[in-house]
Amino acid sequence: PFYHISLSDALRWPAGRKVVLEGIITVPPGVLGKHLFYVGDGAVGLAVYQNGTDFYPWQPGDRVRLYGRLRDNRYQRQLFLPNPTNIATIAHGKRLPPCFLTSAIGFARQPWARLITLRGQVVRKEGRKVWLALPDGVVPIYARSGLGISLRPVVIDSWWQVTGIVYRSRKTRVVALRSSADLTPWNITHIAPQRFSRLLW
Repeated sequence: PFYHISLSDALRWPAGRKVVLEGIITVPPGVLGKHLFYVGDGAVGLAVYQNGTDFYPWQPGDRVRLYGRLRDNRYQRQLFLPNPTNIATIAHGKRLPPCFLTSAIGFARQPWARLITLRGQVVRKEGRKVWLALPDGVVPIYARSGLGISLRPVVIDSWWQVTGIVYRSRKTRVVALRSSADLTPWNITHIAPQRFSRLLW
């Protein structure tokens, strides 16, 4: 039998259970993996793996109902869908607002696959990653190749607001960008000078 559960329950229930759940698309299919897309509800997020690549062109904000089996794939919980008929579109609606974070410690405590936003100063840049300094530490930002996200304007000491999914890249917790719209210059005059007086590496 299929059990109707919430996304939060999906993170706690044992692997192997067949479940039905609803969520809002936060990352469309193919952006962060050939077989993957992500859904959320504001509090948590969940990676969804479809056996095949014949996806409906969902967009962020679409609400879907999913029929699948819970499984653990290395570091994160997933919902496995055996075929495309295990997905039903409920509505096309508003995008899910991200959780706004103000600290690196807060980022480290976030569940995998949650949609978040944070702001900080660029203190390091290497390949497809940049590191933003927050008041209590740094957070790595990852732009997957092939998505048309240019990191050329992101220079050391510049300030940016980023939105993305809590993701794992080469054993490192990162914020994974979905598109160039997730990367926005930030006007530093919006904050008090003393707030970033100490940046810890």
